[in-house]
Amino acid sequence: MIIKELTKQQITNYLPHQGNMCLIEQVQTWNDSTIHCLLTSHQQLDNPLRTNNCLSTIHVIEYAAQAAALHLALQHTTEIPKIHYGYLAAVQKCFMAVQRLDNIEKSLQLICSQLFLEEHKGAFYEFKLYTEEPLASGQFLIMLIDKKDKT
Repeated sequence: MIIKELTKQQITNYLPHQGNMCLIEQVQTWNDSTIHCLLTSHQQLDNPLRTNNCLSTIHVIEYAAQAAALHLALQHTTEIPKIHYGYLAAVQKCFMAVQRLDNIEKSLQLICSQLFLEEHKGAFYEFKLYTEEPLASGQFLIMLIDKKDKT
């Protein structure tokens, strides 16, 4: 299944992140293995990840984790958001070509590709952030915890 141009309003129906903490502006396309997102919140002065008026590139991990959570929710619209919490469990192989995102005037493109999925347990993703040039990349693990098991 491929969907184009999922809006921010639609995105917030799938994520617990609301208001300016929902960092993804638009889903351009998605399928069973990949989600391609458009990002503009790096330019916003009220971005909640900013520190001292700076948005470090390290925060791309939060952007990518939100994209992966959205991807999992889109794949399992009747299950994942209702019965599971998702946690960022591990990050590896990160590359960052720039130190900051807030001084990039263009919209950012984020592609998250699911490398492995264990139903109701977790998923392993890789991400690539770019404009015309690569800005950051890496891999991460999302673990799913049943809501009734959370203490």
